[in-house]
Amino acid sequence: MKVLAIVGSNAVSGSGRPVESGQGAIEKAASSFLETVAREGYEVEPVFLRNLRIEYCDHCEVCDHEERCSHDDDFWPVYQKMKAVSTIVVFTSVTSGMMNPKLSALLLRAGRIARKHADGFRGRLSGSFLEEFSDGGELVQGQLRIWFRMMLMSEPVETRVRVGRGVDGRHSLPGGEQEARRLDAAQELGKKLMWKLAT
Repeated sequence: MKVLAIVGSNAVSGSGRPVESGQGAIEKAASSFLETVAREGYEVEPVFLRNLRIEYCDHCEVCDHEERCSHDDDFWPVYQKMKAVSTIVVFTSVTSGMMNPKLSALLLRAGRIARKHADGFRGRLSGSFLEEFSDGGELVQGQLRIWFRMMLMSEPVETRVRVGRGVDGRHSLPGGEQEARRLDAAQELGKKLMWKLAT
């Protein structure tokens, strides 16, 4: 049984400095989640979207006839990974009520192709981790629940962690407290998934 964590994150840190894959705040949370799962003996793999080029679907309808996509980008290998695993958990920041744009583009395309050619991702376990910087986490959570349902996946295990900004646009928590809150939430999500796998 393999767990795939798809991590939508920004190309820069909160301070505006570029960061390497796996080193951003939400990427660290995803890594902590996967460590929790791996300790229980499950195979895990992260996919960091930061350095991948994922274009939006332009509705060319090629995938309506064949299980392929006309875009020449980094989508297809990620889609193949999604088809090959038993569990898919997505990680995203929520800013202005929206998920990470690369994650949105990936799910739009993967969903369209999988529903046409693979009966969605039927029977796979699902989950989501939302890092809320501003209002709108419930909207993104609702979108992801609908996507999982349309893909014929299980009801998701979920975590939302508010690390956000106040109404004045400033961070409402010190950096160390933000990270601790993210990591605690990620480990809790791992425990929720382990419980679901065991039942």
